[in-house]
Amino acid sequence: MLAAFMPWATVGPFSATGTDGGDGVLTLLAGIAVVVFGVLGLRGIGPKKLFEILGLVFAAGILLIGLYDTINVGRAANEPDDTVFEIDVNVGVGLILTDIAAVVALVGGFFVLLGIPKSSAAVGPGATHEAPASAAAPTWSPPASGSAPPQSPMPGPGDGPPGRIPPG
Repeated sequence: MLAAFMPWATVGPFSATGTDGGDGVLTLLAGIAVVVFGVLGLRGIGPKKLFEILGLVFAAGILLIGLYDTINVGRAANEPDDTVFEIDVNVGVGLILTDIAAVVALVGGFFVLLGIPKSSAAVGPGATHEAPASAAAPTWSPPASGSAPPQSPMPGPGDGPPGRIPPG
């Protein structure tokens, strides 16, 4: 949402933020809607699926606005001008971040909507943090008293190949 206040286009030494043209205001409001619907959907307050779908719709709207403006600024940068001065037009960091945030919101929203990944941990009211009964805890027991210490697989002094007489 902060990307709406950052530069969306630079023209020479000047820049225009998303809120200067109006599209940034739309993406800002849509971003707030994505967050609100996402929180309500994840918390299970109200119709969960509806909120997840609405969050996806608003995220898709942000992406469409962002891509539209990115393409238009890119076209302006590549248009030959008839003036004597060369004007440098570039896509600003705010517009790039808007596009990236919209893609992340869409991918995350689809994961939540489809239940990917299926978590084995319970979430929400009534969730317990106990291991399932089928999960056996690993056990350790000390060696029995009077048992011989473990033998080392490494040869010691005086050990050698068969048939060799130890020095001595």
